[in-house]
Amino acid sequence: MASIYDVDTSKLIDEAAKKLKDVMKAPPTYITYVKSGAGRERPPKDPDFWYIRSASILRQVYVNGPVGISRLRLRYGNRKEHVIHKKHSVRASGSIIQDSAT
Repeated sequence: MASIYDVDTSKLIDEAAKKLKDVMKAPPTYITYVKSGAGRERPPKDPDFWYIRSASILRQVYVNGPVGISRLRLRYGNRKEHVIHKKHSVRASGSIIQDSAT
């Protein structure tokens, strides 16, 4: 039997997101209006973003053991673009990670 380490990550997350879509409750109403972090310019366009993020968080918890919101914020953060200043990394939104993990 194949383990989680043997399977392609993107395929695993896509399949898990499909299963979670049937099992989980509906995503919060605010998810279509908010950005997923301070470094993003716009909200996510993918209608299944909530389920994909939840599946990805499940995989991260399985692979890395018990992790908290702070470490997941680092994992899903990105680089923020500035016009004048240098680019620097910013953490992802903790409320989206906390809501999708429950």
